[in-house]
Amino acid sequence: MRRTLALFLPYLPSERLIRTYGQPETPFVLTEKQRGAMVIVAADRQALSLGLGPGMKLADARARVPELLAFDHDPLGDAALLGRLAEACERYTPMVAIDPPYALILDIGGAAHFFESEEALAQDVEDRLDEAGYRALWALAGTPDAALALARHGLKEGAEEQLPVSAVDMDDKTHQALERAGLYHIGDLAERPRPGLAARFGMELTLRLDRLLGVEDRPIDPIRAVGNILTERRFPEPLTHIDAALSCLEELFVEASVRLEERGQGARMIRMMLFRCDGDVARLGVETGAPTRDAALFKRLLRERIGALNDELNPGFGYDLIRLSIVAAESLASRQL
Repeated sequence: MRRTLALFLPYLPSERLIRTYGQPETPFVLTEKQRGAMVIVAADRQALSLGLGPGMKLADARARVPELLAFDHDPLGDAALLGRLAEACERYTPMVAIDPPYALILDIGGAAHFFESEEALAQDVEDRLDEAGYRALWALAGTPDAALALARHGLKEGAEEQLPVSAVDMDDKTHQALERAGLYHIGDLAERPRPGLAARFGMELTLRLDRLLGVEDRPIDPIRAVGNILTERRFPEPLTHIDAALSCLEELFVEASVRLEERGQGARMIRMMLFRCDGDVARLGVETGAPTRDAALFKRLLRERIGALNDELNPGFGYDLIRLSIVAAESLASRQL
């Protein structure tokens, strides 16, 4: 069954600045120029508590809070940080997608068995992000749209009908028309016949509504192509020696080779990820000139790949998850020796 975990990071721009330069002593905002005026794009928690927020002109904000600090908004920096956080979330599932500007989508179907429950998995993600200095709101649902809408509004699964109509991702004109018609919540829309809604507001509205209510689904676009064969090991006690980690990778390749043999295939491109318990991720890749299931060949190629690295692998406090995936494979018939 498809299960989606959405993570919404509402303070990501300000938290990125705090992580880089430290916490300023006074409230601060991030601004950009819009139509000749400096406008607030994001604010730290202290500024938000004072009633300052996105869309407000910087001059008006400083009239209310004279000591307010202002920094240039860096959307590329925010996007790069969100990408790094998405990569860190691959420890939970290889199906991780980015939903700009401040959200992540994780397809956790079949992944929660490593934890006591889906909620325990989500709590682990929240705790790790909190330790890194990033506040995250999360929600679980059967579809990405429902999970994202719930997370953005601080609600949990089952509360879809309580969402405001703005949760249906349409333009402002449509949202205003819905409210003028007395439709303020998703529950109000859900009660209306779909043909009438489509005739008045368009088919796009009914499609997005059904996705939000879990009636319709849509695929997500993961940050990395998922291998057609994936093997992994999780360790209650992290591996602190490189040789132990390499031995684990060799064992994982043997497991993958058994499945390749069942398909009559050999590996051409192998991707490996070593997750450190502090959140760092080491990535390795091996490509072969011809399809192979030869464990000895893989071992030699892996050792050569390690030897060619500019920066040696550093296990730090240890690897608690090692994953190997076959990204590309070709036909390789068994032969009698």
